[in-house]
Amino acid sequence: MHLSSFLDNNNSNGGAPVEIIFNNEEMLLLEQEIERLERITIICHVMGSRPNRGLLQDMLQAKFHSQIGGIKEVQALGKGFYQIILDDNDSASNLITLSPCQVRNTWLFMRKWTHGFNPEKAAQHEDSMKKVTMLFPGLSLEYNMLLPTIGNSFGMMLEEELTLADRLKKHLGPPSIRLLVHDIDKLS
Repeated sequence: MHLSSFLDNNNSNGGAPVEIIFNNEEMLLLEQEIERLERITIICHVMGSRPNRGLLQDMLQAKFHSQIGGIKEVQALGKGFYQIILDDNDSASNLITLSPCQVRNTWLFMRKWTHGFNPEKAAQHEDSMKKVTMLFPGLSLEYNMLLPTIGNSFGMMLEEELTLADRLKKHLGPPSIRLLVHDIDKLS
């Protein structure tokens, strides 16, 4: 197998292509490493203030210390996306199931990493997402358990960290849910 890589013009060889040849055993090892990374690596999209990678790692460890093992590395990819490499597959799976979540007034959306992830393309898709609150005035309390099912049919349910005042307001007001939706027209 051949893998070609182009070096920038600042190199001594004038930017000529460099061909790297892997034997079958090396290709197998490379493929296995990519498969391993796909199991333990996630993409985190941050909506809100964007922390540096060290702060994001600290925020995740503090919030989810019981659900995840260690975080090996956090790398900023741009456009609010971070690549997070965890210690093991279970930690990655647990973090993805906790998504979306709010940490320090910042929304975090986690998904599996795939080889070739492009933050530019992903940002175009994510820009169309909007946070909305659906109110259900007059809904009987016995039907509150159906709200997550209703909400998931329109978008992604958001769990928010509420202050005491927010909890009182929510308790005294009509039943409501917070959603992240791609198409607001679908709600009318």
